Amino acid sequence: MTVDEQRKVGEDPVPVPSLVPSAGAWAVFLVLPLVVMAYTLWRSPLYWSIPPDPTNWDAAQFALHGHIDKIYSTTTGLVSFPGLVLLSLPVAAASNLFHLGSLTTGSGHSLRPTAWYLWGPWVSLVAGSVILAADSVAGQLRITRGRRLILAIVEAALVWQLIVLWGHPEDALAVAVFLWAWLASEHHQWTGAGWLMGVAIAVQPVVLLVLPILWVRCPAGRRLGFLIRSAVISVVVLAPELLTSFHATFASLVRQPNYPTLDHATPLLWLAPRLAPVGGVETVAAGPARLASLGLCCLVAYGVYRWHPAPDRLVWCFALCFALRSLLESVMDPYYVWSALALAVLVAATRQGLYFVLAAVTAILVTGYAQTDHSPWVWWGPLIVGTALVLWAGFPRAGSQPAAGSPIDDRSGATLPAT
Repeated sequence: MTVDEQRKVGEDPVPVPSLVPSAGAWAVFLVLPLVVMAYTLWRSPLYWSIPPDPTNWDAAQFALHGHIDKIYSTTTGLVSFPGLVLLSLPVAAASNLFHLGSLTTGSGHSLRPTAWYLWGPWVSLVAGSVILAADSVAGQLRITRGRRLILAIVEAALVWQLIVLWGHPEDALAVAVFLWAWLASEHHQWTGAGWLMGVAIAVQPVVLLVLPILWVRCPAGRRLGFLIRSAVISVVVLAPELLTSFHATFASLVRQPNYPTLDHATPLLWLAPRLAPVGGVETVAAGPARLASLGLCCLVAYGVYRWHPAPDRLVWCFALCFALRSLLESVMDPYYVWSALALAVLVAATRQGLYFVLAAVTAILVTGYAQTDHSPWVWWGPLIVGTALVLWAGFPRAGSQPAAGSPIDDRSGATLPAT
């Protein structure tokens, strides 16, 4: 029932939640690049504290010079889809135009690469987009503005490692665009949701873990169109790579090589298939474990299909799916736990203050602990336990019936009207 129809029958209309990010979220989003640049430029008097692995920068430089066959190579180490590489081309081109110092390791690399003047603010805004998206979701869940400001600060603290320590803002951007896709679906805008999901996948395919949930929520008659829109952008951006360097692209995207001696091996390392060493470094395939994670996420989607959880529990299911990735990984980077923690804290903001504080503090502590170096059980075990604690603190205790106006999966094939 629309607001006008509610007024005609004498009912008090239910206020429509505003999805426009709050002023507090915008403030945190705009301050984040300033804090990042201050930290990276002034932390040490000898060098700039920038991420040591400029994956997207290297790939963008190859693309600018027409060497698209080298985007997926051992030089870049890129194992995600090239969506952010394409979005970064104007920034990389401007850096070359002004002859700024390259971020690339090896030849031309310096302790103060002036390309960071452009690249640093760019990746900060890219990763910071999740602050705005999370705030919009908080508005959908009717979280108060005061708590939304606290949430924005916590999300900025969690996303910090993606910008400064690891240089992988594509993870945050993909989650942000996925959240906007979910918000579009909550308002029955399934065409827009499909295209947004396609953008998210093209940026970082880790969001495939939550695609099954959106798919089962989609009205039956629109599911094929939703899947096509979700896939077509990735097909377009990957086609040149597959045509020019099929073997390297296939190896990067399907086998997903990872390095147990350079990254963090987990107790499940013995299950990972061994690959040929790269530069004398031991390499294993992460792809099979991630397919197993996707299978478990399909089971979560089946539960969503059967029980139609309310929006807050649905966001919690998204966090659970991202957490399943860390549960089954054979080799991890510290930032892998980020997406589960960010969404679990988001839904924890709907609960009583003590649970929200517990979730936020635990998430920050887990993020900090992930940056340490220990034996597999001593490192991986606390991360899993800490993530589980954040999920527990964030689990909504309210009833799980669909909220008024939410798009309920229609097994008969009928499409729900927009309100």
